[in-house]
Amino acid sequence: MIRPSLVVIITLVASAGQATAAPDVADPPPPADQGPETTPDLTPPPAPQPAPPPPPAASAAVAGTEHLTTETYDRDQPIDLHWHILNVPGYLLEIVVMPITLAVEYTERHYIHRRVADLLSFYDGKIKISPRFKLAFGDGLGVGAAIKFPKLLSRSAKLSFGGMYRLNRDWKLDADYLQRIGFIERRALHIDGFAEHDGNARYYGIGGDTPEADRRAMLDDEQALVVGLDVFARDTYDWSGIVELGVFRQHLGPGIEPMLKPGEVPHEPLGSPGDHVELPPGFNDTSVLGHLGLGLRYDTRDTKGRPTKGSIVDGKLKARSDVAGALSGVKFEFSTQLFLSVLPDARLFVVTVGGSAAVPIFTDSEIPLNTLSILGREHRLRGYDRGRFRDYYAGWVNVEYRYPIYEYLTTGAGLDAFLFTDVASAFGEDKLTAKRVRYSTGVGFRGAHETRLVFESFVGWSPEGFQFVIGAEQKL
Repeated sequence: MIRPSLVVIITLVASAGQATAAPDVADPPPPADQGPETTPDLTPPPAPQPAPPPPPAASAAVAGTEHLTTETYDRDQPIDLHWHILNVPGYLLEIVVMPITLAVEYTERHYIHRRVADLLSFYDGKIKISPRFKLAFGDGLGVGAAIKFPKLLSRSAKLSFGGMYRLNRDWKLDADYLQRIGFIERRALHIDGFAEHDGNARYYGIGGDTPEADRRAMLDDEQALVVGLDVFARDTYDWSGIVELGVFRQHLGPGIEPMLKPGEVPHEPLGSPGDHVELPPGFNDTSVLGHLGLGLRYDTRDTKGRPTKGSIVDGKLKARSDVAGALSGVKFEFSTQLFLSVLPDARLFVVTVGGSAAVPIFTDSEIPLNTLSILGREHRLRGYDRGRFRDYYAGWVNVEYRYPIYEYLTTGAGLDAFLFTDVASAFGEDKLTAKRVRYSTGVGFRGAHETRLVFESFVGWSPEGFQFVIGAEQKL
């Protein structure tokens, strides 16, 4: 039996032996005198300085522009005076069409255009209703619609028919059918027909110097059925054309003006007893004429509805004759239209130069009234009355300055305002003199998409007064 005191002694001896076997480690020297303890600097480093801005892109000192012969346009620099002068029409148009711009912005803000489009389209776009609207001095208000079937026969055919009724009791019905024919090199067959009643058509006589006081009211009833075939394939890039064959019927007689303002004196019906105005060929008779037409176009515009560059060259031939040859005539028409960009943001000049000539087919025949050259309102002279001048020959020059005033996002649709000046003359029955050169000027606006013109409106002035027209579903 081991005693407790002996165990304690053995444990102390073992601990002393281990301490003797450990290597000797020198004690660290006492720290040197480092002075008073310092507080670390917590101030953040200074922020990096931004790099100096690059020089303006239009500056001649910018690298890579030394080869330019003229200074690049810079919006931050003062604009040249000539730019302001050319943009004066744009400033005026912005003021004139400001109510229209506000109406368009309201329509866009409340999505009215989309709601109307959904209302007028049925069966996934297979049936569409296209409203028609026209308001013009002398013609009154006209409203109507066209029903369109753009996807017939597996999208190889299109059909549309519609009409318009005016408050002066005039009306028009029309129908168009298009059938694509793949086996004739991608051409299309066109069948067009219309019937129109105009109980108070304007007639001033034949000649380029007829006085305004010779205006008469004439009845003009017309019907036509025409079949046409494309001259070129549908996918031809620049060229297009059509050849037509059909029948045309016209009845001319004394007219009447059903709508008159209080105190307004109606114009005399054409052909009244003692009337000195020359009667048109085929008056008080119904004429049935054969129709042959040819139209060719060379088109280099970048878009159809809102072009900014390019040109259009048009050539047309229209021949009509009755069976006996008493009424016969052929009209040739040629025009060139240039789209010249002059300022940024699609500001451009549109210059049109053209002429027409009507001659009888047979020696002893008279030229039908609808085959003569016509000037007035929709025909090259926008400040004069509809059908104001009719003669054998006509020439015209039209100049427009177009200025975009509204763009709907990036859809290619928008509104364009324009200023215009027309200079034209009709002659043949009367000799061409400086006195018979007519002119008109005015302002207008047009709504269009890149693919088509939707509506156009203008106010034109001439020495004979003002003309105002606004029409929807216009053709290019």
